Amino acid sequence: MFRHRTQFCIQYVSGPQWRWRHVYVYIYTCICSSFPQSVVTRITSLPLVSSTYDACSAVYNYAKETFPYINTACNVAEMVAAVALGSAVGGAQPILNHLEPQISVANQYACKGLDKLEETIPCLNQPAHQVIEEGVVLAKTVVGSTVATAKDAANGARDLVVHRVTAAVDLTKDILQDGVGLTKSVVEATVQTAL
Repeated sequence: MFRHRTQFCIQYVSGPQWRWRHVYVYIYTCICSSFPQSVVTRITSLPLVSSTYDACSAVYNYAKETFPYINTACNVAEMVAAVALGSAVGGAQPILNHLEPQISVANQYACKGLDKLEETIPCLNQPAHQVIEEGVVLAKTVVGSTVATAKDAANGARDLVVHRVTAAVDLTKDILQDGVGLTKSVVEATVQTAL
């Protein structure tokens, strides 16, 4: 049942335009193609995962196209990975055929878990750039409100200090005026007594 798909996967993986995501999806599809719904296919089709993969793939391809040494190293690594994955899938075929019912049950449980995860974390259904933008907006809002709160606290503290200093100055002024008035009256009384 799996042999034809496995050969297709190995040919696809070792072809010139293969991508890591395709390797994972096709190998898993080779294993679980008879299942109505594959958890790996569902995960890789989530907007957050696929857009993140696309961004990373773009950076990877840019690095390969821009830097010849990186291109050479990546091509060797890709070829080794393709051969290793092809050998692993081919060698594991009898075990996979034997474990197909268990894989099917695990796939069903994983799909149910993914359903719950999608309900709990709605950003999985948004592209990466939107999640990042919303995160930046949230961070700006939190920082802005924190700065506003700190500013309000500083203004409140400043107002309190200004009020206390003003009250102290007014009190000192009143005491000095009372002292000046008392001294003036003592001097006048002394001058009156002396005359």
